[in-house]
Amino acid sequence: MLLELPLSLLGTFVLGMYVPWGVLLKDTIPGGGDNPAHPTLMWMIDDALFSHLHLTHYAYGFWGGFEAFQFYFPLPYVCGAALSHVVGSNIAFKLVTVFGLLALPPAFYWMARSLRMPLPCRILAGLSSIPFLFTEAHVMWGGNVYSALAGMIGNAWAFVFYVPAFGKILQARREEEFSVGAVVLSVLAALSHFYALLMLLVLFVAFALEDGVHFMTSRRLPWRAIGVYAIGIVSVLLMCWWIIPLLYYRQYSSEFGADWNIHLLSTFTTSEKVFFAAAILTCIADLLLVHPRDPARSALLVFVALYLVLFVGHGYTGTTAFVDVRIWPTIYLSGFMLIIFAYDTVYRHVPLPAWALLVAPLWVLVPSEGAFGKAESWMKWNYAGIEQAPAWSDLKKVIDILRREPPGRISYESSADANGTLGSVRTPELLPYLTGQDIILGGIVNSATYPGIGYMHQCLMSDTCAGWPLGSIMPSKDIPKAIHMMRSLGISYHITLSELNRGLFLASGQLDELYHGRYVSLFRLKETPSLVEVFAAPLPVFCSTHFETMLLNLPRFDFGRDLGLVFARDCSAVDANRRVDRVRFFNALIAEWDAGRRTLDLSWQDRTDRIQNRLNAYVFWMGHSIDQHDITQGSGVQFFVGDRPFDRDLFLTSEHDRYSEVAVPLLRESPGKSTVLLDIGGYRAFVGTRELENGKPHDIAFDAAAASEPGGLFQWITFKTTPGTAKQRFIQLSSADPLLRSGFPGTTDPGFPERVTASCHPVLERGFHRLVLHTGCVGKPHLIKYSYFPKWKANVPVELGANGFMVVVPKDETTVIEHRWGKADWSGAFISLVTLLGLCTATAWRSHRRNRVRLTASRPT
Repeated sequence: MLLELPLSLLGTFVLGMYVPWGVLLKDTIPGGGDNPAHPTLMWMIDDALFSHLHLTHYAYGFWGGFEAFQFYFPLPYVCGAALSHVVGSNIAFKLVTVFGLLALPPAFYWMARSLRMPLPCRILAGLSSIPFLFTEAHVMWGGNVYSALAGMIGNAWAFVFYVPAFGKILQARREEEFSVGAVVLSVLAALSHFYALLMLLVLFVAFALEDGVHFMTSRRLPWRAIGVYAIGIVSVLLMCWWIIPLLYYRQYSSEFGADWNIHLLSTFTTSEKVFFAAAILTCIADLLLVHPRDPARSALLVFVALYLVLFVGHGYTGTTAFVDVRIWPTIYLSGFMLIIFAYDTVYRHVPLPAWALLVAPLWVLVPSEGAFGKAESWMKWNYAGIEQAPAWSDLKKVIDILRREPPGRISYESSADANGTLGSVRTPELLPYLTGQDIILGGIVNSATYPGIGYMHQCLMSDTCAGWPLGSIMPSKDIPKAIHMMRSLGISYHITLSELNRGLFLASGQLDELYHGRYVSLFRLKETPSLVEVFAAPLPVFCSTHFETMLLNLPRFDFGRDLGLVFARDCSAVDANRRVDRVRFFNALIAEWDAGRRTLDLSWQDRTDRIQNRLNAYVFWMGHSIDQHDITQGSGVQFFVGDRPFDRDLFLTSEHDRYSEVAVPLLRESPGKSTVLLDIGGYRAFVGTRELENGKPHDIAFDAAAASEPGGLFQWITFKTTPGTAKQRFIQLSSADPLLRSGFPGTTDPGFPERVTASCHPVLERGFHRLVLHTGCVGKPHLIKYSYFPKWKANVPVELGANGFMVVVPKDETTVIEHRWGKADWSGAFISLVTLLGLCTATAWRSHRRNRVRLTASRPT
């Protein structure tokens, strides 16, 4: 085995020649692509693990607080944190980024060795990883050079462990026995990226399909395969410490439901198509004619077929785990695995010289010298660090100031110019790492409960913005509203990246300029915002099983940013007097929207476009049909006001959208008829029982006899979904009648309690997994501006409030709020620990038994 080590590293040696080691080993901070988020993550896990013995933990650095590594993948960052104590954190991070590239060739080699392929095929396997690494068909989430260098580090690590795990599992399938090595590699792959665990699970599904077919034809259960299935079962059980909390707390992670619209065949080069097709045919022929019962080849072919099915039908899975951009790399990887298997087949039937001639055409897959040079140039630029960026001198001065300033959250603009001046638009995500201060948005968006709040704030002060999760609608730039939101979110400092915005912030008169640079300037609010808000009376409760849209979009309204409000899915124990009067609440939102203080919502559309429409309030239900009673009492109602048409893709994935209906509430100032024009898709529209034809104007009567509710000039148009149109659903109404608008009969006064923070003098102390609240207003609701998570516990209930923050009503002047494990965490850890002990015991027993057998066999008779 030791003699094979140099051979397994041939591909690593080739790649290593293009790694700029001198630059890589300098103490600089990589700043390209998504990289700026990752040194901060490594710094967070370093403190949590080595100072507090926690892996998953609540971190304060991003999003107003979030569960670090609860919904993300810790192995690369743990290794980097440990290595940082030897070579320094910046160099350690660079080595972590390059490991996933340099370790892939030996991963391919040892996969082939596990499957007992001949030596030439093993060498070919190791070298075939190079064209996989250098694909430019897709450069995000692909495990290749460009995605790894752009920040998709976990993916690259996952492929390194997944490939040999794949080989070990197929070897165990052939030998029909359990493999500890396969378990270890599977767990390492899953710890690197959750998608690797999904790939492994799909492999076991392939086994199950094969065995199911075999059972149907032979009527015999595959008992000898139990040891192979045990590999998957044990791997999952060892990961239960992470998987069970992941699933249990899943509703506190954000979803991104969008695909990238990848067309599979067009992403392959002509040469790849030819070789992949030939490899598939060769493996099928070998399976049919030579090795009809080879479990490795059959499993690989079924695995590829399953992923092709997933790629075609991924829109029906309802989760971002199987969006096309995550499925594509596995299909591409499988193509190279098929090539390796095909040449292994050919090797067994032709002389070595002929085999070598057949290998020669693979040269067309080898990356060009230009491709190697491009990657080398990218690495030189990336590893030279943000210190070589034009705006570094400005940023360095801002960092020095922030290190001296009192602790406070920082916001920063999104600016396309930052890719040239700072190395990346995401460079400010390094601020927690470089200053110890918190930022209001940052990396690993899926790990944040309501990251749309942070993105909304950034959009209010930026010329460009992106990245919002499902249910969030992004507003147009509005600096006064952004400054208001700074106070609401407890943000003390703001970094501007454009001369225009510097002038706008200065003109507001509400901030002091701490530093004025050519590229970067730093501002501080003159009045330090509080991280605790106190309210005079008990907070009303918004009861709904689906309140996310309301919570995420309230900051679009001036009165919604500082609202004293609690959100709850289960209100069975809530006093009826505390429940929000939805009609008054909705009317207040509509009244502000129609009063000229509107914040334009723009989604992905052109941010310079303007749509003025007063028929823009949408009430929608998820999971069942509309009932008028649902407006005020229903548990599944959501509400949305906007400039744009109603677009279900902004709110619902196919997982959420089992069935949904939409209603538009309409009010008229006096009796009469109003003409409404419908522009809809995927819905049928009704007023009462009368169906309205799409694309035509319709007269709707408003009088006491025709009104849907007594005493009001009110009607609503209901929209029922048309089956099979989930991806084409939208609603837009318009009317030239000035007397017609959206709304419900009733008052527009929401009746929320006022803030009394100044008179209560609240003080919040922060520690690891611990918040201590001191207040002079015992018994009054306190909104604590750290993101809610159910692990936070105190001697009083901890509830979810506006902006996703926590609400407590202290019964003492000092209240301790601690972040503690729940049942899901303890049960997951217990299962993993018991499995680990059992695995170690069983392995030791098997080793002891084998030694006894060998000893007995060696004794003379």
